Amino acid sequence: MTLDWPGIIMGLGGGLALFLIGMGRVTASLKSLAGDRLRAALARLSSNRVIGATTGAVVTAVIQSSSVTSVLVVGFVSANLLSLTQAASVIVGSHLGTTVTAQVIAFDVTQWALGLLGVGALLAAVASRERWQQIGGIVAGLGFVFFGMGVMSEAMSPLGQHEPFLDLLTADRSPLLALAIGAGFTALVQSSSATTGIVVVMAGQGLIELETGIALVLGAAIGTCVTALLAAIGRPPDAVRAAVVHVVVNTVGAVVGVLLISQISEAVRWIGDDPVTSAASPRQIANAATLFHLVNTVVFVAALSPVVALARRLVPDRAPAGDGDRAGPVALDRDVLDTPVLALEQARRALLEVGLWAREMVDRALAATTTGSLADLDELEAMDDWVDASHAELIDYLRRVGRGPLDDEQRGEMLGLLAVSNEMEQLADLVETNLVATGRARVASGVEVSATTMGILAELHEVVVGAIDDGLAALGERDTDAADRVLESKTRFRDLDRLLSGHLAERLTTAEPRRVEAYRVEIELLEGLRRAHGACRRVARAARASVVDDTTVPGADS
Repeated sequence: MTLDWPGIIMGLGGGLALFLIGMGRVTASLKSLAGDRLRAALARLSSNRVIGATTGAVVTAVIQSSSVTSVLVVGFVSANLLSLTQAASVIVGSHLGTTVTAQVIAFDVTQWALGLLGVGALLAAVASRERWQQIGGIVAGLGFVFFGMGVMSEAMSPLGQHEPFLDLLTADRSPLLALAIGAGFTALVQSSSATTGIVVVMAGQGLIELETGIALVLGAAIGTCVTALLAAIGRPPDAVRAAVVHVVVNTVGAVVGVLLISQISEAVRWIGDDPVTSAASPRQIANAATLFHLVNTVVFVAALSPVVALARRLVPDRAPAGDGDRAGPVALDRDVLDTPVLALEQARRALLEVGLWAREMVDRALAATTTGSLADLDELEAMDDWVDASHAELIDYLRRVGRGPLDDEQRGEMLGLLAVSNEMEQLADLVETNLVATGRARVASGVEVSATTMGILAELHEVVVGAIDDGLAALGERDTDAADRVLESKTRFRDLDRLLSGHLAERLTTAEPRRVEAYRVEIELLEGLRRAHGACRRVARAARASVVDDTTVPGADS
C-alpha cells in the first residue's frame, strides 16, 4: 500500500494548526471573560497549600492552559503578589486543570466542529455586549479545536492499514523514548493539550499502545515547563524558584510515572472496565492523564515544603544591597498592565515597599538630627534617592494603568494610589531637605538639645512613626480603622506641639549661652515633625480613597 506522505504531513500540520488556533482563542476569550476575577483570586489566595492547589486547578480548568497559569504565577511572585510557597501550591495544582481538555476531546466531538464554528462566529459578530462576544469566541475556538482533531484523524487514518508503520509502533521499545518525544514536541508547540489531543486522535485510530500513549502524555508534562522557565528569565530569585518548582514537580512525577507505567495501565483499564488489549482507547488516554495529574498533585501538595526548600537551595539569594542603598527602583511588572485589578494590586504592594523605606527614614531622622554625625545625616540624605526613583516608576506605571479601560472603582483606586505615592515622596523629601538641613545646622553651631526638649520631641516623633505605621496598614490591608487612627492622632500631636512650643518660648527668655541658635534648631525640628504628621494624615486619607469601596479622591489636608 502506497501512502500519500505529503498529504498526511499537510493534514497533520494543518490539523495541529487549527487545534492550536482554537485553544488560543478559547484561552484568550476565557481570560477576557473571567480573567480579572480569576487572577485576583490568585493574587489574594490563602497560604493554605490545599486551597492554593485547588485554585491552580480551577483557574487552569477555566483558562485551559497550565502554561498561562504558570506564567501568571511567575509574574505574581516577581511582583510580590504571591509568596513562593503560595506560588508552588498553585503550580502543583495547575496541571490537574488541563485534564478537563483531555476528558472533553476523548468524546467523539469532531462531528460538532462546524456547527460550533458557525454558532460561535455568528454570536461574536452580532452580539452587542462584550460578554456575549467573548462567549462566541469560546464556542468558535472549541469548533476550531474539534475541527483540527477531525483533520488530524482523517490524515492519520491510512496509517492504520500501513504494515510498516504498525510494526514500528508495536516494536518493543523503552517508554523513556516516548517520554522524551512527548516532552520535546510539547516544548516545541508550547501546549501539553495539543500533545494530549494528538495522542487521543492516534488512540481513536487504533495506532498506539496504551503504555506508549501514557508515556507521551507524561512527557507533555515535562515539555510544558519550558514556558515557565522562559517567563522567569531576568526575574527576582523567588520567581525563578517558582519556575524551578514547576520543573521539579513535573519532571519527578513524570519519571516516577514511567517507572510505574504498567501499574498505571492496569489502573486505567480497571477504571474504564476495558478489556486487556495493547491498543489504547481515547478514554483510556484521558483517564491516564487525569489519574497521573491527580496523584502527582496530592503527593506534591503533601511534600510541598521539601520542594520549596530544594528550589531555594538551587536558586540562592542575590547579594543584598548595602544599608542605605537599593539596587534600582521598586520593581513593577508591566506584563499585567492589561489586567487593572492586578496592576493596581501590584502598585499597592510596591507603594508599601516605598512606604516602609520612607518610614525607616523618619524613624532614623530624630536621632540623626539631634545627636548624629555628618556621616549619619549623609546616609539619611542618600536614602531619599531610592524613594525618588521609585516614585518616578510608580507615577509612570499608574499613568499606564490609567490609560487602559477602568471602571469607576478602579479609577478611584488608581487616583488614591497616585495620591499616596505623591505623599510618600514628599515625606521622604521632608526628611532629606528639612530635617537633614536642621541636623547640619545643629552640627555647625555646636548646640545641644536639652533633655526636657528631647523628651517631648521623642513623644512627637513616636506619634509620627505610629501614624506612618497605621497609614501603611490602611494602604496594605485596606484597614479604614487604621486610617481613622491616623486622623485621630492629630489631637495627641496638637497637645504635644503646644506643650513643646510653650517650653521653647519659655527657655528662649533664659540667659543660657547660644540660646537663640538652639531655639532655631529646636523650632525647626518641631516644624519638620509638624509637616511629617500632616503628610501622614494625607497618606491616611489617600489610602482610604484607594480602597475600591471608597472612590472619593483625597482633598487637601486641613
